[in-house]
Amino acid sequence: MNEFDIAEAMQPFATAIRAYLQKNNAIAVPEGFIESLVEDPKEAHDRGEISLPLLGAIVGVMSVTPEEAHKKITRHLLSQFNIKQGVGETISTSEKHDWKVRELLLAESYYWERLRSYWEQANKLPYRVITSVDQVTDEVLELLGDPDVPGPWLFRGLVMGNVQSGKTTNYSALIAKAFDVGYGHIIVLAGLTNSLREQTQKRMDETLVGTDSRLAGNIQAQQWYEITNHNPDGILKMPASRTSILFDFKKQSTQQGQELEDTFLEPTLFVIKKNPSVLTNLRTYLSGLAPDGKLKKPLLVIDDEADNASVNTKKNQSEATRINNEIRELLALADRRSYVGYTATPFANIFIDPNFDTEEALLADDLFPKHFIKALDAPENYIGAHNLFGDQNEHLKKVCVVPIETLEESKPNDRINHESIIPAAGHKKEHPLLEIPWALEEAILSYILFCGIQELSDRRYKHSSMLINISRFNLVQQKTQQLTEQFWREILQTINADIMKDSWETNPVLQRLHQSWVRNSFSELANISFDQLRHILWASTQAIDIEIVNMQGGSLEYPEEKKGERGKRIIAIGGLALSRGLTLEGLAVSYVVRNIGAQDTLLQTARWFGYRDGYEDLCRIYLTRQLVTQFTEANDTIEELRNELTIMKLAGKTPNDFGLKVRHSDSGLAITARQKMWSSEPILYSADYELKQVQIHQLYNDASTFNANESKVIDFLAKALDSATTQPSRDRPSSEASHAILFTATCINEVIDLLDNFASPLPNMQANAERKQHCMVADYIRDRRDELSEWEIIIPYRRDSSSITLADSIFSSNPALEPITSLLSLDNARARTRSNLVLDSSNRKLLFDNSSVADAPKSDLVHGFPSEFVSENIATLVPTRKGWDKSTMAAQILSMKNRPILMIHAIAPKISEREDRVRELKDIALGDSQLVTTLTLGFPSTHVKPVVRKYQANIRLQEILRQEAIEETDDNDDED
Repeated sequence: MNEFDIAEAMQPFATAIRAYLQKNNAIAVPEGFIESLVEDPKEAHDRGEISLPLLGAIVGVMSVTPEEAHKKITRHLLSQFNIKQGVGETISTSEKHDWKVRELLLAESYYWERLRSYWEQANKLPYRVITSVDQVTDEVLELLGDPDVPGPWLFRGLVMGNVQSGKTTNYSALIAKAFDVGYGHIIVLAGLTNSLREQTQKRMDETLVGTDSRLAGNIQAQQWYEITNHNPDGILKMPASRTSILFDFKKQSTQQGQELEDTFLEPTLFVIKKNPSVLTNLRTYLSGLAPDGKLKKPLLVIDDEADNASVNTKKNQSEATRINNEIRELLALADRRSYVGYTATPFANIFIDPNFDTEEALLADDLFPKHFIKALDAPENYIGAHNLFGDQNEHLKKVCVVPIETLEESKPNDRINHESIIPAAGHKKEHPLLEIPWALEEAILSYILFCGIQELSDRRYKHSSMLINISRFNLVQQKTQQLTEQFWREILQTINADIMKDSWETNPVLQRLHQSWVRNSFSELANISFDQLRHILWASTQAIDIEIVNMQGGSLEYPEEKKGERGKRIIAIGGLALSRGLTLEGLAVSYVVRNIGAQDTLLQTARWFGYRDGYEDLCRIYLTRQLVTQFTEANDTIEELRNELTIMKLAGKTPNDFGLKVRHSDSGLAITARQKMWSSEPILYSADYELKQVQIHQLYNDASTFNANESKVIDFLAKALDSATTQPSRDRPSSEASHAILFTATCINEVIDLLDNFASPLPNMQANAERKQHCMVADYIRDRRDELSEWEIIIPYRRDSSSITLADSIFSSNPALEPITSLLSLDNARARTRSNLVLDSSNRKLLFDNSSVADAPKSDLVHGFPSEFVSENIATLVPTRKGWDKSTMAAQILSMKNRPILMIHAIAPKISEREDRVRELKDIALGDSQLVTTLTLGFPSTHVKPVVRKYQANIRLQEILRQEAIEETDDNDDED
C-alpha cells in the first residue's frame, strides 16, 4: 500500500481515536490503545471505546486491507496521535490587555475552526501538535492587542522557532484566530525573494483563503482547496486576499481611490516581500482606504524571517534603513496595531537597542520585541541541528552527515578535489567552472539511488528534492546546472543501455553507481537489493528535473501530490534564494560548500532540517569539515540562547530588562552581520568559580538519563575510594550542619570525567567528546590541577524514617562502595527530600526552584571543619550579598577551605502545593531508584586567573555588567 492508500485506510481509525479523546477529555491516547484498535477493533467496541458505526467502518477497511499493511497503518496512526510538541518558553512584560482569546474563540470562530478541522480531519498534522499550536497561538495573540480596546496601542513581540520546523504553520493559525477576534488587516512580510513570497502565498491560499490565487477573478476556472470542505455550518467565507501567487502588491493591484475600508466585509490579507517599492505601494494604498489616512480596523503585521532586512542596520539610530522605516510607517497607519516577528535565528533582533530615544515617534518605535519573546518547541519528529550536529542522535549524525574531505579520500587519482575546482571563498562571478567536483557527482548518484528507492516504496507519489548550493553567483549557478545536467544525462543513457544486462557490472559508470549504493548502506537501510533497484532505475532517473532557483528567476513549483502520479523529482541549484525560508519538498540530498560569515546565515542554509518521517536515515548532507564544525558551534549557540530564555522565564525577566549574550564562535564565524550589531559590544566572559558554590540545578526529565547519571556517580565513588587519602566517616560538625558521609581523595581526573559525562542542560555543564571539549566547570578545574588535586567528597543524608533508605537503594549497586554503605546502614541514612521541583513547559527538564539543590551553606559547606572551628569562626557569619565581591555566606565559608568540595545528592522528590511546582510525582520520569541524583561543587581561593571567553553582549547585559548588578543568592532555605 502507498501513502495515499494508507491515509485513506486510516480515516475510520483516526475518527474513532478522536472520538475517544473527546469523550475522555484527553490529548493523549493510552499506551497500547492504537495497536489494540488495529488488531482487535471488536474488543475495543466491547470495552465501550468505539461506537458501533465506527466498528463497522473499521472492520470494512480491514477486510479489504492486506495483513502486511496493518503495521503501516499502526505506524501512521502512532505518528498522528503520539507525536508530542511542547508549548515552549515565554518571557513577557506586564503591559498587555486583559482579554481571553480562548473564550472568545469558543464562543465564535470561523477561520480557526475551519483550519483546525482541516488539519485534524485530513491528517495534515499530528493531533497533539495541533493542540500545541492551538495553545501557543492563544498565548501569542493574548500578548498582542485586543481589537475591542480603543487605541492608540502598539504591541511588539518575537516568536523564535527552528529552521524548517513549522513557523508558517504557527502563524497561519495565529492569522486565522486574528481574523476571528477582529483584526481587519493582516500583512505577511514573506522574506526577500519572489520564490519565498510565492511559496508563502500558496500556503496562505491553502490554509486561510481557500482558493488558488492564480485563478482569482475567473469564476469558471476557480480551483478550491481542500480546506473549503471544512467550512463551519457549510458557510463559505474568504478573507479579501489582495495579492496572488502570480503577483506581489503593485500600484495597479487595486482600484486606487475607489475603495474604502468599509468596502471589505471580511478582513484583508496581504502577502508581500520585503521590498522598499512594494512596501511603499502598500502603505500608499492603505492610507487611501481611510479619508483621514488612519485605518479604523486593527492592523497585524507578521514579519517572517524577521532578522533578515527588517532590522535597522544604520549605525546612527536617528536614521533608518528604508525597509525598516517602511515597516514602521506601515504600523503607524493604524492606532490599534500589533507586530510579531518570526525567525529561527533571532540574533539580530536581540541586538536592537531598546533604549534609543527620540522626539520622533516613528523612529522611537523600532522593532525590538519589547512585549514578549516566545520560544517554540519543535515536535518530536523534527530533525534539526540538535539531531545532526548536537549529541541527541549519534546514529543519524553518523549516517547522514558526510564530510566532503572524507569522501574525497576515495576519489580516483586523476580527479581533483572540490576546493581546487571551485574554492568556497574567493571565486568570482566569472569563475571558469570546467567540471563539477567528483564529490558532487557522488552526491548526485546518491540522489539518483534515493529516487530509485522511493520508486519501490510507498512514497512513490511523494515529491523529493536535492539541493546544490556552491556559489552565490548566478553565472556559476548556470554553469553548475549545465554540467550537472550533462553528468545526469550520461548516467541516464548508461542506465538505459546497460543496467538490465547480465554484464552490467563491467560498465565503469554502473560500477560507480553500485559503489555508491554500497557506500551509503542503502541495502540495509532500505531493505532493498540492488537487483530490485535495477528494474526501475531508468524510469525513476528520467523523472528528475534540474532547475535553477535564484534572484533572477526560477521558482520551485510542486504540484499537489496525487494518488497514481509519481511525485516531482528535482535537483535545485541556487544560492541566496535557497538559503533562507524556502522549503524543498522531500529534501533527501544536500550538497553545500559555501564561505558563510555568520551563524544565523549558516543555520538558514540548512534547508535539510525538518520532517523526514520514514526516510530520515536515507538522507545525505555533504559538507566540508569546516562547515560541520561551524554548524556544531552554531547549534551550541542557539541551544545556549534557548537556555538563556528558560533562565529568564524562571527569573521573571522581560525582554527589556534581561542582559542577553551570544557566544562567539571558536572558528571565527560571526554571530550575525556586523551592521546588525551596532548596539552590541564584545565582552570577555570568564568562568570564574573562585569561592563559588556551583549547584547542578537543572536535569533532563528522562528515566534513562536519571539512571545514567546515577551510574556515573556510583562509578566515580568507586574510583575515588581507590585514591582516598582518608577513610569515609560520619560527619556532623555542628547541630546546624547536615548529616553526611565524608572522605578526601586525590581524584581530579575522576571529577573532570564525572562532570563531562553528567547530563544536565546547564550551559556550564555542556561537554563535547567528539570535539574534545570539556564542560566549563571541568575546564576551570583543569586549569588548576595543582590547586584542586585533592577533593572532599560529601554525601549528605537524613536520619528520620520518612524517605528512601540510601544503603538499600543506589549505594547498594556496587560492592566497592561497602565502606560507604556500611556507614549509611549504621546511621539508618535516608534520602533528602525536595519539594522545590519545577518542570519546564515541555516537561523535558526538571528544575530546582531558586537553583536550590543543597541546604544552606552553614549546613552543607561546613563539613570537614572541626566542631570548635565551626562554633568560633562560622556560626557567627552573616551574609553580606554584595555581588561579585566574594562576600556571600558560601564565599566566606569556602575562603576557609583548602580543598574543593564535591557533594553528591540523592534526593527523593516531594510534591508541592504551589501551582508553579511539581504537584504529581508521576510527572517526573524517575529512574529505577526513584531518586534524583545531582551534584554541588564548592571552590576555594585560587591563584590562577580565569580563562576568558568572548561573547557579544546586547545593550541590557552591558548595563548589568557595568552596574555589577548580578548578585549571588546562594543562602537558600532548607526545603526538607
